[in-house]
Order: sequence, then structure tokens, then C-alpha cells
Amino acid sequence: MYGRNAVLIVGTSRDPKDVLVRQFIIEQMKKGTSVLYVLLQGHADHAISALIGQGANLSEKNFRLIDCTSKNGTGKHPFVHQLDDDNELVAINAALTDALRAFGDNAAVAFDAVTPLLLRHRLSLLRKFFELMTLKLNVAGASRFFLVDSDKLLQKHLDVLTGLTDKTVMFGRDKSGTFIMINNEQRIGYRQHHDAIEFQDEW
Repeated sequence: MYGRNAVLIVGTSRDPKDVLVRQFIIEQMKKGTSVLYVLLQGHADHAISALIGQGANLSEKNFRLIDCTSKNGTGKHPFVHQLDDDNELVAINAALTDALRAFGDNAAVAFDAVTPLLLRHRLSLLRKFFELMTLKLNVAGASRFFLVDSDKLLQKHLDVLTGLTDKTVMFGRDKSGTFIMINNEQRIGYRQHHDAIEFQDEW
């Protein structure tokens, strides 16, 4: 389903984007891929508890969570790292570089969610940041998910990422049920069962 792609996940606050990203992380780990989870909103403890609850076996060898939401840290988990630079983009880039060096060529990256970055920084600066990061991830052969909240953003924000990703997956719903749209072309229905999403077709 996921492959080594750069996927932009777009949905409202009602859509199960967080469930999908956890599914992505667990699927990658089952393949033996190490995962870097860049948490830009929410709480690290909640994200970790949800992953463990879905069967993820997290350790420093296969998982690293970059917590961009807190400077204090919980101290509970050795694989949780806080940003150590007041310049957010510089700190994320440094953490990403360090994690890729530690994990080697077999890595995947999940950004949950990019929305705060898109709202806090100039779009021209963000485009340069994502272009450099995309180049770095391409060299490493890392698959990645970028989550955004469409109810908080304008199209100009999404344009920063759409040109740098292979697929755009948009959540939707109508009278027939819930679905995702792949690149505005392929529609695939889905059902959510507790902490899992079941798709009616491969994508």
C-alpha cells in the first residue's frame, strides 16, 4: 500500500488521519523498517500509548519520536527526543539528519501534522526547507507521510507540499459513506474499526 513514496494526507479534524499515520508506522515496522515520527501537534505520551496499544514494539533501535510540542520532555521513553534549538526548522532538520544516520538506509518518516509549520513560517522559507528535506529523504530512500488539516489551511499552504509528493490522499464523505481520493482521480471507500482503517481497495 505505502511503498517508498512521499504521500500527502489531507483531511479535516473529523477524519482519522492520526489512525492512518499509526497504521503506516506499524506496517513499516512489520517490514523491518525503522521509523522517525515527527510530532508537531498533540501529545507524545498519547501517540506512544496509541502505537503500543495497536501492537507496536517500540525501541531505540527501530523508532524515534521527535517531539516538537514540548521543551520539557517526559523522561519516560529513551526514544523520545525534544528539539534543542530555538529555530524550529533548523532543529527539525538536525534531528532528521541524526535519525537517518542512526537508522541507515532502511527508514520511514511520518510528519504529524505539518499544519503548525505551514501556519508559523513564511511559505517561501518552508518551500526551501521541504525541498532540501525531500532531497535528503530521496537519497536515503525513505518513504514518508505528511499529514495536514485542511480545515485550517488555504490552498496556497497545500501547494508548498503537493509539488514535492508522489500522492495526495484526501479524506471525504458523502451519502454513500467515507472515502479517500488519490490525486483527485481514484476514489476508494473505507471503514474505520476502532484503531484501524479498512480500505475497499489497494492504493
